[in-house]
Amino acid sequence: PPFLFPGKVFGNPAASTASSAIATSNSARDDALKSLLEWSAKNSISRGKGVTVSPSSKNVGGGVGVRINRKTKAGSEVMRIPYNMILSSRELQLDLSEEASDVVLNSLKEDGLDTYASEFFLMLRVLEVYVAHKTGIEDADEYDDFGPWLESLPTTFDMGIYFDSTERSYLPQLAAKLLDLQERQLAAFRKAFSALVDQEERYQVLTSSDKDDIVKWAFSIVFSRSWRSPSNPDDARIVPIADCFNHGDSANVIVEEPEGAYGPTEVLLKSDVDKDTELLLSYGPGYDPSRFLVIFGFYDETVEEVFCGVAING
Repeated sequence: PPFLFPGKVFGNPAASTASSAIATSNSARDDALKSLLEWSAKNSISRGKGVTVSPSSKNVGGGVGVRINRKTKAGSEVMRIPYNMILSSRELQLDLSEEASDVVLNSLKEDGLDTYASEFFLMLRVLEVYVAHKTGIEDADEYDDFGPWLESLPTTFDMGIYFDSTERSYLPQLAAKLLDLQERQLAAFRKAFSALVDQEERYQVLTSSDKDDIVKWAFSIVFSRSWRSPSNPDDARIVPIADCFNHGDSANVIVEEPEGAYGPTEVLLKSDVDKDTELLLSYGPGYDPSRFLVIFGFYDETVEEVFCGVAING
């Protein structure tokens, strides 16, 4: 998805974006994008020759996307993100005490959702970045390096847990089941976080009055912007700048990671591309576009074939 800023959006809320807000002005958007790209360059996040992150009416949704302005061969590197700039659930879990980790795992297991523990620990990493940047305490030198990225994140979303009753009533069967799972995940994450706060002092700065809101926000960031590491399926990750790619059912880029735990993440071309082409990353199979609506907040109208089924009562 394109990067989104509080109160602003890089694109059309009805198009392929993971979440949305309303743009205040192109000037504000461009200033925020400039700061974000300066931050990425300062932290050794590199882009291949001719690769730009910029707004264009040609991009999916008509907003910001990743484009390449030269004809380039398959296998060419598009982006490289060093490991120290990746938010990792594995690293967070290693930082927690064994007692605190057990509190989380036991809480999620009670709700039958311990398979999503990696996403919960990644949510904690996002919250640590938030606490450090907003309060200036608790390892601020380490986590506040992500300040420009944090400021770029959305504060409003279009994913399923934000649907009103009318929107929910029109969901097809599979999407309705996905929304039910999403709501159970959020409830379980809130419960586990409440149990953890008693064990970990660093999270107690998040007061009870705003705790539910901040957990829902961090939950939404994780499930709309992260993926499981190809080299370590138990590690959920958010890779800044690499999540600027819009979705494409026929993606022309792919993410690769080294077998070792601490190498960089690379984004490579899957196929040859012509000059002035948008680079698109697959967010998953497109057999039912409504799943994107629930998980990310957009409906992919480019899918050529749509899965359908017949429900027979009795």
